[in-house]
Amino acid sequence: MNPYIGHESQLYGVEEHRLVGGKGDGMRLFEEITYPDSLGRTFYALPDGSYLLGENGAETIYGEAYRIRDGKMERISGPGEAFHFEVKEA
Repeated sequence: MNPYIGHESQLYGVEEHRLVGGKGDGMRLFEEITYPDSLGRTFYALPDGSYLLGENGAETIYGEAYRIRDGKMERISGPGEAFHFEVKEA
């Protein structure tokens, strides 16, 4: 394990995660919960080391990030990159 980047498995895509205990016991987190919940919505997934900064009505994600929308996930920025978007007031 490289202490700077964490575990090498984090560099090669999304790992399968299952919930333990409660109503979601045994369910696959992304396939059975997150993707269906993203229909008509947008989620952003940030691995360890990435962060979101909001300033002056704009948001910027620094580092690796994924957008989950309408049941699909896409990478929107990589390590050392940034993704900018405007915030819409509700």
